[in-house]
Amino acid sequence: MIEFRQFYSTKYDDLLGYVRHKWPHVDATSIVDETLKRVWQYRDKISGEWIAYAKATAKNLVMDEYRKPRELLLEPAEIHLRLISAEIPVDSDDPDDAMVRRVENALNRLPAHLETAMRMKLNEFDNERIAREMDCTVTSVSQYLSRARGLMAKDLGTPVHRRQRGAREDPGAMKPKPRHDQDEED
Repeated sequence: MIEFRQFYSTKYDDLLGYVRHKWPHVDATSIVDETLKRVWQYRDKISGEWIAYAKATAKNLVMDEYRKPRELLLEPAEIHLRLISAEIPVDSDDPDDAMVRRVENALNRLPAHLETAMRMKLNEFDNERIAREMDCTVTSVSQYLSRARGLMAKDLGTPVHRRQRGAREDPGAMKPKPRHDQDEED
């Protein structure tokens, strides 16, 4: 009991800083609280350092948080209908209309190839079909969409949540394989 109390008092702030640094968009306090609860639950079964177990648990909890479905302000079909219709009054006070206008303006500011790819994606084209229509590779389409999302997020002032491929900072983590299939068209 004393050992855990000492661990808690010395490592709580470290874990909180770790989570806030690595994943600034999550509720770090609840992640750390749940992490320490699990360290307490499994303290007798943990082989190795508790801090290593705690960091791995925190990472898993954050990944679970990112995987949770998010409630959208508007359904994708509604966004699509509003984007393709010209019936949004300019002086509307509806926050949904204002958001749609901001998204439309952000789309219009994209470079032509990124705008085309993003509009086709909004029209529910899959990446293979977009690649055929734009006469490029599927990899290029994925890159165009990623860049478009990033530029739009920057333009709209919203964070981009990217999938985590692995903790490259961890010394034991596998390094990503070099890609030999990158296009020269960009």
